[in-house]
Amino acid sequence: SGIPKFNSETNEFSIDNLDYDINSRSVLVKTASWLLNGTLQKQLQNQMHFSFDKEVSSIRADLSKRLQSTSYKKLFTVKGSLKVFKVRDIYVADDHFDIVLDANGNAKILLDSADF
Repeated sequence: SGIPKFNSETNEFSIDNLDYDINSRSVLVKTASWLLNGTLQKQLQNQMHFSFDKEVSSIRADLSKRLQSTSYKKLFTVKGSLKVFKVRDIYVADDHFDIVLDANGNAKILLDSADF
């Protein structure tokens, strides 16, 4: 168990204050007392860093590309640009991460048809 933490400067997610829960602690105490001296705990905590930089860069590139010109059913076209794109936070769910993004830019909606 631990405290999930996101660093928006590096786009890294980590788990701080990593500790054993009651079930894992009792198993570890029975198998090897040296595991509880903090060595394994520190090694695990050092390994609990996940970078989302590649995923964030991919999302930004895809969004920027789509903002260049995207049409919808011959009704309208969206054209724009992305100026600011930053991960604000990451939330941990049981089976996935939820990423909260801040984005800022300009967009125009151009009507393609007046036949609504």
